[in-house]
Amino acid sequence: MKLYLIHGFFCEIHAGLATKMVPIDGVTAVVREEAIPVMFAGLITHRDLNEANPLIGSMTDEIGKAELSEIVITKDEVRFLKIYDGRQQSKGISYVLHRDGNTWVGEYSLTAASGRPLKGPARCVITEVDQSLFQREAVLMEKLPDFVGKRTWRHARARRKSAN
Repeated sequence: MKLYLIHGFFCEIHAGLATKMVPIDGVTAVVREEAIPVMFAGLITHRDLNEANPLIGSMTDEIGKAELSEIVITKDEVRFLKIYDGRQQSKGISYVLHRDGNTWVGEYSLTAASGRPLKGPARCVITEVDQSLFQREAVLMEKLPDFVGKRTWRHARARRKSAN
């Protein structure tokens, strides 16, 4: 079974008011747009090879967890639909990316609650990995040296619990 890691970023376009110095009028108000990058990471895998679209996936970013569906990976193009968990997005966010060397470059698009279409740039890399990457923590812990091993993980967990 093939597994793919997908990681990259999309840019949210934010608009706001700013000021600008002009020679005759002095200070004037202007609208400034800024692209803010948001990192994402996820996993794409097969559910059933007999289905028309056998790929499924999930992704996380600072906005939240999302399910990936309608995934198509060809030699030159990647497409998928991202729907955040617990969000009232009727159509989700559509990504279309084209190969640029080892990177996939393209854009995402969605329809805002106001009905206005929104688009922005996106870039990612997709890496095929073996299932052995996802071995259980216990198996990985046995292979780590003792000074980095279970005591350090237990200590870090205890610190996180005491901070909450």
